[in-house]
Parts: sequence; structure tokens; C-alpha cells
Amino acid sequence: MKSNITCDSELGIVRTEQWELFSLEEHFEFLQGIADDPDASRGMPLLMDYRQLKIPEISRDDLEGISIRFGKLIEQIKTGRIALLAQSDLQFGLGRQFQIIAEQRVPAAIEVFRDKVKAVDWLREARETLMAEDN
Repeated sequence: MKSNITCDSELGIVRTEQWELFSLEEHFEFLQGIADDPDASRGMPLLMDYRQLKIPEISRDDLEGISIRFGKLIEQIKTGRIALLAQSDLQFGLGRQFQIIAEQRVPAAIEVFRDKVKAVDWLREARETLMAEDN
């Protein structure tokens, strides 16, 4: 599995991408990479684009494990919103399952999108609200 983490300072979000074949261990390394990223650790909203990720069978237990680790990492980076960007019905369905499982473990709002513009707008809305509250 390949991945990339970049800060889009113009939009005020951290973008992540994953592609090729999904691996649970590599996914955990990817999540740690987000937590270790200096831009993500400043609480910027997070866009997780996995439209190009090939996902073999993944169990509910795998999703539970991801949500536990993800929850701990999100506490570390302190983001308030996470947009998951899916392409296929399988990806979207897995994203929705993860969203439901993670509700109790991840201290951030999670939404699943198929449309990148809508995902970015949702993230920017959160960023703009936070900036207005700070003023």
C-alpha cells in the first residue's frame, strides 16, 4: 500500500491519499504517519482519499481495530473533522461502517463522501467556524 500526506495551507486542510493494495499493518503505519505529521498535529481538518485503494476482504474486527488506533491518534492530532473520500460502492460502504463503529472511539466528526468538492467544503466549513470562534 502506498500513501501520501500533504498540507494544503490554501484550503486549510491536511490531505492524505492511499493507493494500491490495502494492508492492515501498512494502514496502521499510515495512521501513525498522520499523527507524526506537524501540520496534522495542529488540528487541521483531515481529508482521507482512498478512492484508488484496492481493498480485499476486511472484517468488522479489522474495522474495530482501526477505529481503536485511529481514535488514539485523533486525540493526539486534535482535528475536529475527518472526511473519507470513496469511489466504489464497496469503499463507500466500508467507510460508512467505519464511521458508525468509530463514533464512540474517535473524538472527531467523520463523514463519507464520493464528491471531493463536497468533502472539502464540509472540512472548510469546520475550519471557518473554528476561526470565527477564535475571534
